[in-house]
Amino acid sequence: MDKLKAYGLPLDSRSSWTKSDWEMWTAALARNNTNFFKISNLVWNYVNKTPSRVPLSDWYFSDGQGAMTGFRARSVVGGHWMKVYVDKMLNGDIGSAIAPIQAQEEQSIPDSMLDGWYNLSGQRVGAPSQKGIYIRNGKKVAY
Repeated sequence: MDKLKAYGLPLDSRSSWTKSDWEMWTAALARNNTNFFKISNLVWNYVNKTPSRVPLSDWYFSDGQGAMTGFRARSVVGGHWMKVYVDKMLNGDIGSAIAPIQAQEEQSIPDSMLDGWYNLSGQRVGAPSQKGIYIRNGKKVAY
């Protein structure tokens, strides 16, 4: 924890810039809540105490003024919810956090697609004339 700056944990030693979503993922993986709050409170400080007033920039400098570097209101800030997910996973309550993915039954390939070449849109093509991925006998083939 000795690498922490005023507004977070730098991504690496080349610069003090960081990303809030990365910090929240890192904090969520901490072994205890003390370390979680050491990191996550610095993200809170960036959001609430720096002069950058844009819709939550996730890329900023972790020292000095906490100036934003770029990016605004991107979907990666969904990573700020990682702690909720991790806690639910550890408590065995993952079903209520994110619906489990259900495997679908394998569908049989129609006999009509077992001969000839098809593109990835399922359109029958002659023999491939250019490099790409094709379907032949119901399997993907790199040509």
